[in-house]
Amino acid sequence: MNQRGFTLIEVLTALFVLTVGLVGVAALLSRTASFTSGANATLTASFLGQEGLEIARNTRDSNFLKIRKGENIQWDNGLAQGEQPLAPFQRNIIVTQLSPGIVEVSAKVTWTEKGAQKSLTASTYLTNWLNP
Repeated sequence: MNQRGFTLIEVLTALFVLTVGLVGVAALLSRTASFTSGANATLTASFLGQEGLEIARNTRDSNFLKIRKGENIQWDNGLAQGEQPLAPFQRNIIVTQLSPGIVEVSAKVTWTEKGAQKSLTASTYLTNWLNP
């Protein structure tokens, strides 16, 4: 007997295989989107932490320019710590005097991701290289 068309069982089997494949692809896309949003938040937090350190470095360098112009100002004038809300992130700058010519600046960035508290800390040392 020579059949020229698909039987009902062949059609149902093909639909099942196609459905399983599509569900797998959809699950993979969902997982990838979730991972990408988490990586995006971590990258943004990294940029915000680095920006906090650059603000402190810029403050120090601006003070050096003022000193070179003859102003009577300390090299670490204006290096203040504090919190900066950058929704949905929070950046906290911490300045620690290690010695008369060295300060440690840390920028801690916190945020909430999928109900979990996340944080990232960037640190650097600033020195009085103008007058060691």
